[in-house]
Amino acid sequence: MRIAITLAGILLLAAAAIGVYCAADIRRLWSEDPSGQLVQTPEQKEAEARKTLAFASLVERLPKGKPNSPKKGLDAESKKRWGILDGNLAAYQAQRAELLKALHEKTRKFFVESPGAGPQRPIWPVPDELLLDTVYKNGDPRHPGEPADFPYSPGENLSRVKPDDEFYFYHDIGLSDFLYPFGFGYIKDREHVAGFKSHGFRHLGVPVHESKRWRINHIQLVGILSHEQPVVYLTDKLPSMEQVRQGKTRALDFFEEAALPSLRDGEDLYIVSKDNTIRMLGALRATKTCQKCHDAEIGDLLGAFSYTLRPAPKEKQE
Repeated sequence: MRIAITLAGILLLAAAAIGVYCAADIRRLWSEDPSGQLVQTPEQKEAEARKTLAFASLVERLPKGKPNSPKKGLDAESKKRWGILDGNLAAYQAQRAELLKALHEKTRKFFVESPGAGPQRPIWPVPDELLLDTVYKNGDPRHPGEPADFPYSPGENLSRVKPDDEFYFYHDIGLSDFLYPFGFGYIKDREHVAGFKSHGFRHLGVPVHESKRWRINHIQLVGILSHEQPVVYLTDKLPSMEQVRQGKTRALDFFEEAALPSLRDGEDLYIVSKDNTIRMLGALRATKTCQKCHDAEIGDLLGAFSYTLRPAPKEKQE
């Protein structure tokens, strides 16, 4: 009996010691806020961030097909537009990429202070928010409307529309939204990319051109690299690479078949109209920033967007 009591006492002491150690360890990783609640320390948050934003390879996720070099080259205006886009991609990517690099190389401290809330909340996102990409939330992932159903035959008479600032504006919005440079992360090389988020539409149709003539109603992604023949990816929501992996596709329709050769030649937009509906095929080309991952020359055609535009809703008069 005495031996049993002694063993029980030893076990209780050991359990108590373990409990004290664990409590001390918890206190080391967590701290108390003014209300007495336990909160994670900056060190613990950083450790978790490194796990969440660990390096990963993108090699297997990249399309295997060879991009199409423009047969007739790009004109001066097109080169200028793609140059502006590339500058924007690089600038937006750099903000978060620098933070991710610092996180993994442990060259700076993160999560030192809470961003706060209410009237004390900073107007601009703090580095912690950019690092975790919690600032730019996804918009409504649904299409605003239905796709166009014309042409019914390859010989149908349609009006060709010359691209203007409004159509380029909507395509630029589509490109920036789909590529999402904040999600590029820190690209050490293709085998080591931290914090990458798949390309995909997030806020389609939010901005409206100053002319307020048209609005994007529907958009589909045209793939030219991963299949023997070009396909249109059918997605439940706005196109994203995550949605594309569902594997639902269709062949190009008559409009897309007619428009794609122009994009292969070097045009960026091919547009036709019927009644109150616009159909537009817009090029997705490689830029210098894209070359960090994609094996392509600047200006190569990587894919396209098939748009349906309809008249923008009239503003209500007050």
